[in-house]
Amino acid sequence: MKKRNIVFEIAYEGTRYSGWQRQGNTDKTVSGRIEEALRQLYGDESQEEIELAGAGRTDAGVHAMCQVANVRLHCEDAPERIREKLNAILPTDIRILRCYEADDRFHARLKATGKVYEYVIVTGPVEDLWLRNRAWQMKDEPDVAAMRAAAELLIGEHDYLGFSSLKASKKSTVRRVDSIEIRKQERPEGGSILRLTFTGTGFLYHMVRILVGTLLEVARHERSVEDAARALETLDRADAGPAAPAMGLYLVKVIY
Repeated sequence: MKKRNIVFEIAYEGTRYSGWQRQGNTDKTVSGRIEEALRQLYGDESQEEIELAGAGRTDAGVHAMCQVANVRLHCEDAPERIREKLNAILPTDIRILRCYEADDRFHARLKATGKVYEYVIVTGPVEDLWLRNRAWQMKDEPDVAAMRAAAELLIGEHDYLGFSSLKASKKSTVRRVDSIEIRKQERPEGGSILRLTFTGTGFLYHMVRILVGTLLEVARHERSVEDAARALETLDRADAGPAAPAMGLYLVKVIY
């Protein structure tokens, strides 16, 4: 039986996991849990190692509304049945949203042309109980107008090395950020929920979190609007803000 190229769209809450990518020193990764479930269902002596190819790696504590991954399987089940079986044995903080078969050429990472990330910030005198592991919570209200003005300077095609945790890279660190949208929703108990949505061709290691940290420095008047983009010129990590906590970040969509 020929191997089939099976594609999954996956949602997960990353709180309990050491990121997406399987690691040798821990079994607490999202891809590791899914691969183990696939081995339980479809593994046999004749089948090679089952390994998911994800569209991108999310860090420890980061969530996904729709991660995409593909795997090659010897399997006769219909995609809907594969999804049903997986969701029956996976932890409840990992869900297979959709499952379908693709042609042999499809690769979740190599075929991706862009990604959408969202970062959630909660402000106000009372923390949001339901978002305690899924948002950056703070008491003070940031200057959203200043944040939006600074975000405009960070959009475009640039070398974002200074906005990443990479020490150096043999590969290009040029990326295109198409938009940074900042939406504000008032909370009945005071304060607000801010959602920062980043759309681009791709993002470097910790890049979105560092962009958020830089924008928050501007919003707190710890950095000028004009200074927000200094790291684009110097490529120096020291010229950007701190990385925002992982718990507020979501992979929303992979673009093909």
